[in-house]
Amino acid sequence: MKQVLLICTLFCLVISASVSAQQMPMRDFTGQSWATGHMGYAFGMGSAFSSYTEPFTNTEFSSGPGVGFGGQFYYGLKHNLLIGGELMFQRYTAEISSPPNLALSLPGIDVSESQTEVNLIVNTLYAVKQTHNSAIFLTGGTGLYDFGGMKLGLNTGFVGRKQVSDNVHLFAMPRLHIVMADSSPMMFQFTMGAQFSL
Repeated sequence: MKQVLLICTLFCLVISASVSAQQMPMRDFTGQSWATGHMGYAFGMGSAFSSYTEPFTNTEFSSGPGVGFGGQFYYGLKHNLLIGGELMFQRYTAEISSPPNLALSLPGIDVSESQTEVNLIVNTLYAVKQTHNSAIFLTGGTGLYDFGGMKLGLNTGFVGRKQVSDNVHLFAMPRLHIVMADSSPMMFQFTMGAQFSL
């Protein structure tokens, strides 16, 4: 996990450094419409996704998020500000395992269950740096996360995008999600995808 986070961080730093070195006057995004599709992986943080072992039976319990995918739509309100909506599907997995206990005549257990939940999010993009074919955006928003029932949540992060044709950009997007549930689950999510100008 630490290696994946390090690779993601280095990737984003490289994009940021490239844009900084070639910064040019901001493009005007007013009135522009974008649609995106993305896929990524999330790492759980906090007590909601903790793993622990029950000492009497040596049973291990673990849970956490994993693969997620979704789509976004953005509309430019100002030269450097866009607002949009996102439909995100996030997969969660819970696992229980224990070795056979001969003393108590208990068989071994190895159970894994997963489910995919739907999140509805409103996001903003704020352009901070640009080149002729690259850009860095700050992103943040709020929405409803289906974490055992619709719960209010927040997210923040940034987006690095690279133009590959007149109407298509590729992007990387690391974000932190915080859900306002009893256990205050948090997720660090790294996604990559494509953005299409409409």
